[in-house]
Amino acid sequence: GVDTIADAKTTSQHLHVQMPSPQVVHRKHMVSLDGDKFLLNSISQRLLQQIEKQAGVQTHVEPTHVMIWGHKAPSTKPLACVSQDERRKLLDLSKRMLATFVTTHHQILSVRILIAPPNNVAQNWHLDYRSYPGLYNQTLFIAMTPATASNCTECVNFASTQQARDFNVRVENSVLRAREAQLPLPEAKAALVADIDAATIATRRLLLDTFDGCLVPTSVLPHRRSQALDGLTRITLNIDFSTASAEAVQASKFVDDDSLASRSTAGV
Repeated sequence: GVDTIADAKTTSQHLHVQMPSPQVVHRKHMVSLDGDKFLLNSISQRLLQQIEKQAGVQTHVEPTHVMIWGHKAPSTKPLACVSQDERRKLLDLSKRMLATFVTTHHQILSVRILIAPPNNVAQNWHLDYRSYPGLYNQTLFIAMTPATASNCTECVNFASTQQARDFNVRVENSVLRAREAQLPLPEAKAALVADIDAATIATRRLLLDTFDGCLVPTSVLPHRRSQALDGLTRITLNIDFSTASAEAVQASKFVDDDSLASRSTAGV
C-alpha cells in the first residue's frame, strides 16, 4: 500500500479533484459487540503467540501484513493464521465499522491486519495509493491491541487546511515530474520522501486503546509506522477505502497488489 512516484499515472487534470479533509477522526470504544471483541481478541492472541515463538528462534522479527481481502485480488486460499470463517467475519466487521464512519458511497479497497513487533525502526513517511488518479484512499484503523507512544502510527500535523492543500499540490506536481522524466524507482522514491519529511511540519502520534477506531486520509496525509521502542507488539485491523464513484475506482485501474503478492505466502 505504500505509494511511490515511479509508476505514477496521475495527470495534471487531477490537481483539482476533491481531496479528503486532512483531519484525523478518533472514536473511542468503536468495537462494542461481544462477538466482535471475541473475534478480534482471538486473532490477536494467536498472532501474539506466533510472534513470541518467532522471537524465540530469530534475532529480529520484521513487521508484517496479513491480507484478508483485496480489490480485484480475490483469493479463497487458506491463510496462515486466520481461518476462512474468521476471514469472512473480519470482512463483515470491516463493512459494519466503516458504515458507522462514512454514510455516503464508499468502496473497500483492502482489508489487512498490521503486525508491528518491537525493536523495529520507523518507516519512511509515505502516502497510500497516491499514484491512482482520483482514488484518494482513506484508512480506518481499528486497534486490536493498544497503540502506545512507543509503538503507533505517526502522521504529519498540518497547521491548516491550506498548508495541507499546498503540500498535496507539490506532491502531485512531483508525481507528474517523475513520471514525465521516467525516473528510476530509487530516485523517484527519494524525491517523494524528501518532500514529505519537511523539518517545518509537526507530527502527531495516533494513540489508541484496544477497540478504538481512527479514520486517517492516508493518500493525502503523510504517515508512517513509528519506531517500536518497547517490548509490546501492536496489532491493527486496517481498512482501506475510497469515496470515489464506482466508475472512478474502475477508471483508476486499482488492484490490491499486496493481496496478489500474498497468495504464494499464505496471505502474509
